[in-house]
Amino acid sequence: MAPTFVFKNLQSQTVADLDTVSKKFVNGYPLSGNPNQQWSFEHDHDDYYFIKNAGFGEYLSIEGNLNNPHDGTRVIGSAQKQSWKVTTDNSPTHHRIFYRNTQFVVDLDRGLAAPGTPIQLWTSAGTPNQAWIFEVANI
Repeated sequence: MAPTFVFKNLQSQTVADLDTVSKKFVNGYPLSGNPNQQWSFEHDHDDYYFIKNAGFGEYLSIEGNLNNPHDGTRVIGSAQKQSWKVTTDNSPTHHRIFYRNTQFVVDLDRGLAAPGTPIQLWTSAGTPNQAWIFEVANI
């Protein structure tokens, strides 16, 4: 079985959480240890991966037109696989998650620590709210 990870935002220290009601929206929440906050990687090619939620089996994707992302596009869970490029930042423990073939990264809105803060795409700016620490989940 593939290891699962918690994606902790560098700025807020909250984690990527797939909403348990809609099973659609991904938001920042304090760590609970629940499976909806755990993610695994399925290798696609090169540095690209499909990212799967351990709680619901949904894949990290985006809302709306998959071929026309923009600043503010919501990151969601979906049955349809989407490829993401994972890069290492200035520190080997800090990562950026790029939407396939774009300069858009997974971004915690304004880096807010408030529970339910939207996770969205935003043009990569190298800011801490766009950096993620992958911690092995305690299952």
